[in-house]
Amino acid sequence: MANAATPAPVAQPTGVAALPAAQQLDRGFRAVFGQASPITDKDGMTVKAERLLWQDGKAVLITSSTQADACHACAGSLGVYYLRPEGDGFNVAGRFPKAVAGNGFGAAPDWSVSDKFGAAPVIYAEAGYTGQGYSCNSATLTELTQSAPRTIATVPIYYSDQGAGGSTDVTGKIGKVNRDRDFTVDYSGSATFHDLWRRGPKGYTVVGESKMQTC
Repeated sequence: MANAATPAPVAQPTGVAALPAAQQLDRGFRAVFGQASPITDKDGMTVKAERLLWQDGKAVLITSSTQADACHACAGSLGVYYLRPEGDGFNVAGRFPKAVAGNGFGAAPDWSVSDKFGAAPVIYAEAGYTGQGYSCNSATLTELTQSAPRTIATVPIYYSDQGAGGSTDVTGKIGKVNRDRDFTVDYSGSATFHDLWRRGPKGYTVVGESKMQTC
């Protein structure tokens, strides 16, 4: 019997890519800000290292910016920074400090990173607003392309006018996703309906007219 072919050796990470994840995150933050996380920036925002992703040999650092006791209209945010590995550290290739808007009172959005929308990772972030009895939330999809973050959809996911004496209270959530093609948003509450969002050259847009109210 012929000998089985010897499998090709698997390339092992080197330099900064070989370090534990926590050290990679720390070195990515230091490359951008010159010191360890967290810091206070010139606007009084607390900037904190949140996550470091690898994408085709480069790294993407995600940070949060928050401010305690901020005004109602003062929003927090997520920052995105593109990094090139260099030895046991990083060089900064792109800076986007307010890539994703957050909530009022200086709060960052609620967020996660998803790979279900397409080949590039997407930051799924929820943020909202309440004023004069009306409340609205939206979900922003920010695609991490090879060179810059790009907003590809802003989807309304909550609306209520009950604080203003109305009877509407509707919540939406992302339903079925067909990668790089479309996804549904399923709404329930005082009304039940579905929207289809389809991808085009500039991102996703709702097909037809949505029944979802916004502030």
